[in-house]
Amino acid sequence: VEAQTPRPAALVKPVPPPVIAPKPVPAAKDESANDSDGIPETAMKDQIRRVAFLHLPKHTEARNYFIDFLAQSALTVSKKPIYLRRVLVEAVDNTSDINALVGRMKAARAVAVLAVIEGLTDPRLRDLSYACSKTGLSFRSVPPTDVQKRSTAVDIMVDMMLLPSEL
Repeated sequence: VEAQTPRPAALVKPVPPPVIAPKPVPAAKDESANDSDGIPETAMKDQIRRVAFLHLPKHTEARNYFIDFLAQSALTVSKKPIYLRRVLVEAVDNTSDINALVGRMKAARAVAVLAVIEGLTDPRLRDLSYACSKTGLSFRSVPPTDVQKRSTAVDIMVDMMLLPSEL
């Protein structure tokens, strides 16, 4: 039996830790509508609904969550995704001129108004709802506590499917 000469141990190079890319910071949303709705250029116009978003100043954060959650939900509720084009994003309060507000929404060719306006007085809420329905705008007020509920999003998206598109 031959004696084996021990070989020197192979040098093991330490494996460097993986490089983790920094998480992207979401862009701050401004108070005006913009073109960053996440609508692909290839989207068919019959898949796009023009929407105005209203909120009380104290519900700005809830409104932001609402817009993002609806955009994600809109892609999965039906076989054919629906895209929401933000044509107006505006803070309102009890002193807002409702007729001027509705005029801006109509000028932007909105077909629906989604509002996070809990805290608006009941008479102002009724006036806003009436002014929207009188001009053919679908109006929906959502409490801030419901802005990330799947059932709320599904209900809204079913309504959106029935509204006129950008055609």
